[in-house]
Amino acid sequence: MILYYILVFVSPRGEDNFWGQKVAGLTLVKYLGIVCILYAASYLIRRSRVPKYFQTAQAQWFLIFFLIACVSYLFAGGGFSWQSSLFVVYTSFFIFFFVTLTVVDTLPRFRWVLIVGTGGIAFAALQMVRQWRWYGYSSLFRPNIGVGNPNDFAAMANLFVPLAFYWMLGNRPRRERLFFLCCLVLTLGGITVSASRGGFLGLAVALLYVIWNSKRRFRNLALVGVILIPMTLAPISPVHRLLHPNTGDRESTESRQASWMAGLRMIRAHPFLGVGVGNFKPLASAYGGGDLGGNEVAHNTYIEVAAEMGLPGLFAFLGILYFSFQTLGSVRRQALRSGIALLHEAALGMRAGLLGCSIAIFFSSLEYIKPFWLVIFLTMCMPRLVAYAQRKQAKDPRETQLLGISQGVPVAEAE
Repeated sequence: MILYYILVFVSPRGEDNFWGQKVAGLTLVKYLGIVCILYAASYLIRRSRVPKYFQTAQAQWFLIFFLIACVSYLFAGGGFSWQSSLFVVYTSFFIFFFVTLTVVDTLPRFRWVLIVGTGGIAFAALQMVRQWRWYGYSSLFRPNIGVGNPNDFAAMANLFVPLAFYWMLGNRPRRERLFFLCCLVLTLGGITVSASRGGFLGLAVALLYVIWNSKRRFRNLALVGVILIPMTLAPISPVHRLLHPNTGDRESTESRQASWMAGLRMIRAHPFLGVGVGNFKPLASAYGGGDLGGNEVAHNTYIEVAAEMGLPGLFAFLGILYFSFQTLGSVRRQALRSGIALLHEAALGMRAGLLGCSIAIFFSSLEYIKPFWLVIFLTMCMPRLVAYAQRKQAKDPRETQLLGISQGVPVAEAE
């Protein structure tokens, strides 16, 4: 399971890498996914009771979103293929939902998934920095090794930067705090060389949320300022692209605007059913006045979802985001009252990360990226994890210390 979660973050898209190689028609990642499905099924059989998979509102909205995607694809989508069909992609998300909610049922498991997620993003960032170095630290080159697209990486990284920041300052073992410090530095380095302007805007909002929800706001504002200084000094950075756009940056902006307008025309023409899942790319040129190629995405998750799945699909997607955000707020309050520092800091960091990512995906098409869905699925696990931690506290307070459930006053409240 841990290996699969690592590959969710660091396996490059495409088949020119070890984990993308096919054996008997399936990639190694798919084989590992099958192993995880079998493990989750056997784990479920051994359990005394079945989890309430649709207990949270975002889980219910995810089911609606999945059904809309399936109907849209079957009636208006492209041809079916076991390797590239978007129907298979959405089905894999539903399986991912089942596996995550089945096996992440204790605080130690939840903690390890977040550690792996933060470390996986940091490792991907390290690969990007290395690729940028291979190309001579060029101010014109944006690395994308292992992440498919630098804008996608920046949006995904926003999910984990606030969490790394909180856990770096948290009351936990020194080696763990050092680990999150290294992850934070590497991830910020990856965001810097990605030069994603939308990702930077999302990061700025996420960090402002972190500062606002801490007591020592001025100190943390200064700390965040020091952390972000490299973004203003690096020869390639989102700040530089925002303040001093070159010809390529201006052309990129114009291309995005054309994609957005094409998507809006699709929504106007097909407001309820959309043009069909996977049909934005082939139809973009027809709706964009001939200025767009056949491989152009919307560069806006909200517009692309609405264009392909209609306004009901967009409404379901927004419902997932909204109720995930609400659940994190509720878990944060419950964990604070119970003194469950691990869950409190995780909920606060994930809430800030989800807020930043929600802004970043306004400039990037991210509905098919697994780390985004992993965080969404983890929010569905958290209400029962609060109950799990409270039962452990009532049974044996000493055990909660060993499990790292309760570690005193949460850092966000202490500072």
